[in-house]
Amino acid sequence: MVWIILGLLLLIMIFIIMISKVYITLGYTYQNHAHTIMVKVKMYQFSLYSNEWHVKKQDDIDLLDMIMDWDLSGGTDGLKNRMKNSLQKMKNFGNILKRLLAKTHFHQLHWQTVIGTGNASTTGIITGGIWTIKGSIIALLKELGNVSENPTIIINPNFQMKQLESKIDCIVSIRIGQAIYTVFKSLRKSTMKKEAYI
Repeated sequence: MVWIILGLLLLIMIFIIMISKVYITLGYTYQNHAHTIMVKVKMYQFSLYSNEWHVKKQDDIDLLDMIMDWDLSGGTDGLKNRMKNSLQKMKNFGNILKRLLAKTHFHQLHWQTVIGTGNASTTGIITGGIWTIKGSIIALLKELGNVSENPTIIINPNFQMKQLESKIDCIVSIRIGQAIYTVFKSLRKSTMKKEAYI
C-alpha cells in the first residue's frame, strides 16, 4: 500500500513538473571589445540555474572591423537586400529550433546598439543594414514564436568616431513537458530520415 501511495505521489510530481513553465532570462553585452553572456533559469520563482561568462577580445577578431568589411557598393538598399536573403536562408534550417520557438513565449526583448565607423556616410549605410537585420529577426521571432509584448529596438549611430556596443535583454518561458516532447519528436524524425536514406 505504501509503495502504491509513493508511486502515485511520484507520478503527480512528474506531472506537475511537466506542465510547469521555466522562465529563462538571457542577457548579452558587447562593450570594449569584450562579450558578456548571462543566463538565469527560474521555476515558480525558485532559481534553478544562474551563470555569467566573460569573453575577452581575440586579437585577430574585431566585430566592428568585420562590419566595416561589408560590401557597401549597393548602398543601403543593396545591403538590406543581402541581409534579407541571408535571413531567409537561415529560416529554412533548424527544425528543432523552429519547433521550440513555436512553444516559446517571449515576455521581454530589449535590444540596443551603438554603431559608428568614423565616417558619416558608411555609418548611415551600416545603420540602415542593422535596422534591417533587427527588423527581420523580430519578424521571424513573431512568425515562429509567441511574442506577447512589442520588443524595444534602439540603434544609436555615432557619426563622430568608431564605436560598437550592443546589449540584449530577453525573458522567455516554455513548459518543460513541451520542450522535452519537441526535442524528442525532432530527434526521432531526424533519425527516421537518416534510416530512410540508408
